[in-house]
Amino acid sequence: MVPRLTIDPFLLAVPPISAGRQALESYVQDLLQWSDLRAESWLPIYMSELAPEALERDGCFPFYPRIKEALAALGMNYIEVRDLNLLATFLLTQAGSLEENNGVKDVIVDATLDPNPVPARPFAHTGQELIRTLVILAFAGRHLPASLAATRLTTKEVGSPTRRITVRGQVVGAYLRVGCPFPEPAYPFDLNQHVTICETFPEVVGSLDPLDIWKEGLSDHRVTLAIRLALFAYARDSGRGLAWKATTRFALGHSFVQTLDASGFQVDTVKIRRLLRCCCETIMGDNLPATHQLREGPGAEEPQIERGRDRAWRRDVDHEFHLHYWERPERHPELACVGPHNYFFIPA
Repeated sequence: MVPRLTIDPFLLAVPPISAGRQALESYVQDLLQWSDLRAESWLPIYMSELAPEALERDGCFPFYPRIKEALAALGMNYIEVRDLNLLATFLLTQAGSLEENNGVKDVIVDATLDPNPVPARPFAHTGQELIRTLVILAFAGRHLPASLAATRLTTKEVGSPTRRITVRGQVVGAYLRVGCPFPEPAYPFDLNQHVTICETFPEVVGSLDPLDIWKEGLSDHRVTLAIRLALFAYARDSGRGLAWKATTRFALGHSFVQTLDASGFQVDTVKIRRLLRCCCETIMGDNLPATHQLREGPGAEEPQIERGRDRAWRRDVDHEFHLHYWERPERHPELACVGPHNYFFIPA
């Protein structure tokens, strides 16, 4: 299931001047760290159709005059109003419809949230819209669990160590959209669903399983993305955190994906995870004892295969398969192909 991101409109709400400089600085930092979304077309974003109205009723929209006033009042004129306005507007206008995506217009339920961040927030209408957003996600997720598992709600100031919000309540009715992907349920029923939350973009990408991308179907795009997600988690877990933009430090050879299909790396979870770890070790230069020169012939004295200044290597994936790759001077490695232990070819 392709991952998806739902945005809490509270992220876009300019804090009141009375909240002070620290609150405004936090708002600015939150907006800027979500700027990476503009370059990530693989991660669709959604927001409630009522988010603009809720922001306007809370006095937070249009963004430009609110941002300008707050920055001036709190002596933060060194920050470009235009940049923040463009980013907030991008997130608001480029987000797809939460209701359309889930096939649900509204749900009739007296819902409780655990934890519930709404009472502590200074904006009533965006707070209510968060509740409505969570209810729609939970309601649709009860009928489409894979969709809910692939969903991340980006929010802030929730205080949930489990990184989820539980939505509970008795549903007595709902308004479904035409083309809703599940049939009308029987009412009433008890709702008890968990929605995964993230407060930063690195937290979003760090929470995604690369296997979910890989198993959507082998292609250069999906395999590259799966390796990037695996590399991000590998670097984080080894204490050498990479910025998401830095996970592009490898190239995918033109025949790599075809050899995955031929070697049976489409659906076997254990094999895929071993290969992803092998790719990460290659990119980061780790576990060098598992690497061997790829030679022009079977003899130990045969010369290493070269491509100009590039040199061919192989790395153990397991006892049966190997990753073949090019070490490229002053450039990142190129992952060329995967083959069995008696396979000594590497695509040029």
